[in-house]
Amino acid sequence: KPKNLEISAFPNRGRDIAPLFAGFGSKLKKHKFIAHFHSKRSPHNPAKQDWRRQLMTHLIGSKGVAHSNLRLLMDNKHIGMIFPEYHWSLHNQISWGTNYFAAKELASKIPMKLNEERIQPFPAGSMFIARTAAIAQFFQLNLKFSDFPEENGQVDGTPAHAIERLLGEVVKFNKMHVQQVRCERSH
Repeated sequence: KPKNLEISAFPNRGRDIAPLFAGFGSKLKKHKFIAHFHSKRSPHNPAKQDWRRQLMTHLIGSKGVAHSNLRLLMDNKHIGMIFPEYHWSLHNQISWGTNYFAAKELASKIPMKLNEERIQPFPAGSMFIARTAAIAQFFQLNLKFSDFPEENGQVDGTPAHAIERLLGEVVKFNKMHVQQVRCERSH
C-alpha cells in the first residue's frame, strides 16, 4: 500500500515528459530514485502495439524483476539509469531523428555540448528507473507546460521527444552510465 499517493490532472501537452518534469518535478527531485511509467501508446505504428508491455515487463513485471532493477541501481553508484533493451520495432530508429536542434537548444541551458553524429543510449518510450542525481539538470530547468506544444498527434520533433533523447546524454554528463536490462524478443 503506497505511503503517499498524489493524483493530478495536467494539460494535454508534452506527452509523458511534461507531467514528469513540469508537473511533478518539484516533488520528484527530493527523492534519491525515481521510476517513470506511463500508458505508452503508438497508434501510428501497429508493430509497436506490444511496446508498453515489453517496457513494463522488464522494469516492474514481477516483484523479482522490480527488486533486481532497484538493487542494480542501489549497488552500483556509477549506474544512473536503467531501462529495457530497445523494442524490436525500433531498429534504425535510435537516433536524434528530427530532434537534434531542439535537443541542442535544451542542452545549451544545462550547459552541455552534443554530438550530432552520435547519441548516447536513451530510454526510447521514456520508461526508466533512475538515480535522481543522474538527471538533476532536467529538474533545474524548471520546465513549464507552456514549454511544450499542445498535443496534435506528433510522432517526433517535439521538446518531449528531444528530452527523451537527452536523458542518456545528461546521465553521461553527470559521469554515470545507463544500463539496459536484457529483454527477450517479443512480437
